[in-house]
Amino acid sequence: MSQKLLMAAVHELAASMDALAALGAELRRRREGVAVPAAVDALLQEVIARVGPDLLSDLTPDQETTALGVIDTFFRQASDLLERPAREPGWSYHDPVVINGQGMTSRQFVGTFEAAASAVPDFGSLASIAK
Repeated sequence: MSQKLLMAAVHELAASMDALAALGAELRRRREGVAVPAAVDALLQEVIARVGPDLLSDLTPDQETTALGVIDTFFRQASDLLERPAREPGWSYHDPVVINGQGMTSRQFVGTFEAAASAVPDFGSLASIAK
């Protein structure tokens, strides 16, 4: 692959990374009350509008916190791979942000299972059969 093609791929992938970072920055601003310069705020809002105009509408504070935790986790895991490509395979992290973000992701499944349980009358008996 030529350097030109490689750099084009790098820049294309960086745009996705930057958009995710902008989304995380806006969530952090909302959740932690971080004051950002007006020019930065305008850019964050522009990126978020391009990703999805209603993306952050109708979210609870808990949902915002969960999404921010997951975004933090993605960036830290990616950074770990970038910095330590020779590390052993598998999921082995000691970073509390990564562990917390993974827990937040797992917690989302509880709501999914609760919704399934309420939609399926015999869900409880099916669960006991699976044991």
